[in-house]
Amino acid sequence: MNMSAEFPPRPNGRDCHDDSPDPCGAYGPEGKRSRHEWIAVAAYFKAEKRGFTPGRELEDWLEAELEYAKSRVENFLQILEEDGAPTMRGLQALAQSIGVERPERFPAKTDLIQAIQCACQTIPCFRIGTEETCRQVPDCKWRSECKKLIAEWKRHEKHQ
Repeated sequence: MNMSAEFPPRPNGRDCHDDSPDPCGAYGPEGKRSRHEWIAVAAYFKAEKRGFTPGRELEDWLEAELEYAKSRVENFLQILEEDGAPTMRGLQALAQSIGVERPERFPAKTDLIQAIQCACQTIPCFRIGTEETCRQVPDCKWRSECKKLIAEWKRHEKHQ
């Protein structure tokens, strides 16, 4: 069966099951996927999975963008478990990598984290108040960082 007659070519025109180190052509010159490349390949496979039915291309792209953002945040937070508190530079790099425009315009870490939460289509609940509880239930990816910040505020309040 000639697959190329039935389906559009893979993102780089090659079969993704060949033996080359980058069969789908999804990696850049340094071997890292760019945001656009990752999303394009993921959207392609979403379209392939549904048989390339027309009219859902934008939905495939937006779903892939969201998956990308969520996976980047999850990786970032896993690294934080090992390395400690997030730096402003690290948060700016994360925000930029998931499509937050001009992350340097956010003056505080909390504002930047809320922008990252918005990009991931979650409630921007980070630092909603020292006495308020997080509205994002226990599955919030930022929960431990938020608790650390609230504890820091409470310690600071006691000393004033």
